[in-house]
Amino acid sequence: MMKTETHSTLSNSDKAVDPITLEIIRNRLETIADAMQNTLLRSAVSVILKEGEDGSSGLITRDGYMMAQARSNPIHLTVMPTAVQAVCEKYPREEMVPGDVFILNDPYNGGTHLPDILMVMPVFEKGKDGGDLWAFSVSLGHHEDVGGIDPGSMSARSTELNQEGLVIPPSSWLKAYKQDMATYDFVRFNTRTPETVLGDLQAQLATCYLGARSLNECVKEFGLETMQSAIEQLFDQAERLIRSKISEIPDGEYDFEDWAESLTPGMDRLPIHCKVTVKGSDIVIDFAGTTEQQPAPTNVNLAGTASAVHTILRGLTDPFAPLNDGAIRPITVTAPEGCMFNPTRPAAIALRAQVSCRANCSVLGALTKVMPDKVIAASHGGNHVISFSGKNWDGSRYGATDLIAGGLGARPEKDGIDHIDHAVGNCQMPPAEAWENHLPIEIVEHTPIPDSGGAGKTRGGLGVRRSYKMLKGPVTSCHRAERYNSVPWGVLGGLPGAPGRAYIERADGTIEEVPAKQVLELNTGDTIVRETPGGGGYGDPLERDAELVALDVQDRKVTRESAYRDYGVVLDDLANLVEDATVKRRAELAAERGPITWTMDRGRDGRI
Repeated sequence: MMKTETHSTLSNSDKAVDPITLEIIRNRLETIADAMQNTLLRSAVSVILKEGEDGSSGLITRDGYMMAQARSNPIHLTVMPTAVQAVCEKYPREEMVPGDVFILNDPYNGGTHLPDILMVMPVFEKGKDGGDLWAFSVSLGHHEDVGGIDPGSMSARSTELNQEGLVIPPSSWLKAYKQDMATYDFVRFNTRTPETVLGDLQAQLATCYLGARSLNECVKEFGLETMQSAIEQLFDQAERLIRSKISEIPDGEYDFEDWAESLTPGMDRLPIHCKVTVKGSDIVIDFAGTTEQQPAPTNVNLAGTASAVHTILRGLTDPFAPLNDGAIRPITVTAPEGCMFNPTRPAAIALRAQVSCRANCSVLGALTKVMPDKVIAASHGGNHVISFSGKNWDGSRYGATDLIAGGLGARPEKDGIDHIDHAVGNCQMPPAEAWENHLPIEIVEHTPIPDSGGAGKTRGGLGVRRSYKMLKGPVTSCHRAERYNSVPWGVLGGLPGAPGRAYIERADGTIEEVPAKQVLELNTGDTIVRETPGGGGYGDPLERDAELVALDVQDRKVTRESAYRDYGVVLDDLANLVEDATVKRRAELAAERGPITWTMDRGRDGRI
């Protein structure tokens, strides 16, 4: 079970904070978290952190409850409190002193997956002079390499955790502001890119210092008692807001089945079963029936599963509620021990981001049945990540990771957004210049794919084709993606988005198809081409404004063939609308299809 229980107050005082001061403190906490995030990204060394923005920052209470988190990476929504709790179990709070800093990455003891190193710094009432320990400043950064059998530490061929890299239990990083050289050296000698990793850890340290210093300023301005009372009130406020929105969902049990891409021979996808139970202002998400944990990195720990669930429920309830512990109190997430969403040590977990996206989508699918007018169609399915490792022009070793995206599902009143990260991730795609200025890799193409977005009254967002040419080999590449063997569904008559695809154009001209998850060996002149899925469509395509369809064709987002086949729109040689012919064509298609009696169109998996 994963549930944030209602807990005792943070302050011994029952004094309520006035509404104006409460709002000032709420905004101050959120501003601090966002400032921490800006520090992390601007101080980072690696491409994936500086350009890809794959990291998070947050402020946690003494007892391990989230006060505020930067609006950055939702997949980290509930993992930072878990990290604080893990640190405090090993290092008692009463023994911590100002200037202590801790790190960890163990997925089974407060972490996510091994490349994500969490840094935890206790915050004392009087700063360097001590006083009560009342909070923690936390940063999380995805690191380019922490060892393991393949560069990038997210191998698609690992079968257990220890093959994926250095496992860091809660460990001392600084002791009273002095570097713990034992931990430092363990990290330094267990990564293929020590300068990059240690540089990013310095960025995380600067982030934690900023958070701690800013909280100290709040205590000086408002007093510790007021701060603690305000935080408790903010928790209660967020809980009330979320509960009021959950209460609007009809009570009942809603089941859904989805799939994750598989690495198991003879099985192209892994079944996911999700049951959503709504009762009053409480909601329970149960993943019983989901496939058992795999001897492959297609697993995600329960904290990661819960993060994905909290993200979709926040979007469907009140996305503007304070981002703190109170917002997740009404939500319970359960998954049987030993299943893909709650594996046991030493199950491999490197590709957890893609798998957690599947948890997010399955909850969306379940609630689409009961609130189709408030959801969006399915999006591209996950983080479409690829990493490369080889020798640079000067002979030094490099490691670099690219984060590309697909189409957002169409919304009831708006088209889906083209080429945007999944809601769980919210990372950015590093620009071509960031690659080509530093690495012997050329970005040959980055192009939206016409017709990849599902047709609908509102159209699904487009996926993209992105190609990488190796200018200097050999290169080891770890390729990870989703929605190759299933499609993003359309809603209320909308058609599904196109699935993904990848292939290698070898230097000798041969073409090799690539499955969703695989380790690749590339040589000089080889090009890997990745095509990401589009988002599903929303509503009847025959009701889309015909002029918009004509514009889509002119913008090369929709082909003339799809305009005629899916939207019933007839165009002249210049792609201008032919109105009379369009009216006739749409009437013919409507009569042929009949009324829309289904909620979701899942392509090969049918309509429900």
